[in-house]
Order: sequence, then structure tokens, then C-alpha cells
Amino acid sequence: MAAVARSAEAVGEAIAIATTLYDLDAVAIAGGFAQVADDYVERVAAAAHAAAPHPYGRGVRISGSTLSGDGPLLGAAALALRA
Repeated sequence: MAAVARSAEAVGEAIAIATTLYDLDAVAIAGGFAQVADDYVERVAAAAHAAAPHPYGRGVRISGSTLSGDGPLLGAAALALRA
């Protein structure tokens, strides 16, 4: 479970940075590792909100994707269809 905690912390910090740079309102977590633990998305959200350097960064909504593990595959397919 240490790997899960380290991953959630790293992903949360990355989201905090992206939120600060791009003024994001929401982030969806997708892919296989996002389902590695029942509370993974909550851990990521807690880490992101703790790492946010500005108050507006703590307002970002972080949720799990409704596409389950197929999100990256569907995104790649959509990109290929546009090419």
C-alpha cells in the first residue's frame, strides 16, 4: 500500500501544479491504476488540495472517470479517428 500512497501523493501534486497553471475547475482520474484502491481518488484529491499553493487551487473537483479503465483507450481511438 506504500506504492498507492506515493502514487496518490505524486498525482495530487501534479494536479495542484496543473490547476495553478491552467486554472482548472475539474479533473477526472482514469486508467487502470486509478482503481487500485477504493479510496485512491480521495487520496489524490486530499494530496492535491494540500499541495495547492493558492486558495483557488483547493477548489478543483477531482473525481474518478465514469469510463472505468477504458478512458485512455477511448481517448487514443478518438485521436486516431481525427488524424
